Amino acid sequence: MNKNTISFYLSVIVFALAIITTFNQFFSTIKGLCIYIPYFTILCTPAILVFRSKLRSLHKEMNKISVQ
Repeated sequence: MNKNTISFYLSVIVFALAIITTFNQFFSTIKGLCIYIPYFTILCTPAILVFRSKLRSLHKEMNKISVQ
């Protein structure tokens, strides 16, 4: 086994131990993310759409400038 493989296995073991020792807190964090991310996405959707439209217009402008 090479050094990268050993380092990968060690990091997986440390990550697994961290999850096992803090399982209750880890589970509540995942549960909270599953509950609150959809609300966050719904609230941020208008801002994301405006940002995308501004980015597209900027991209089109840059293409026009580079073509000329």
